[in-house]
Amino acid sequence: MMIFSFVIFRQIYLFIMANFISNTIIPIFMGYPAGWLVCTVLTAIYYHRADLGRTAVR
Repeated sequence: MMIFSFVIFRQIYLFIMANFISNTIIPIFMGYPAGWLVCTVLTAIYYHRADLGRTAVR
């Protein structure tokens, strides 16, 4: 999840912002927080759906 959000997602985001969307620097700066946001959402989904410690160990 972290490699996807911090590397793959951010590179795609920066490519799109730099080449197609805007000529200002603000959307480029927002790539770092956007990567953290994607990582947070993916981690929350993972922990919500994962079966972490719900089964008894015998």
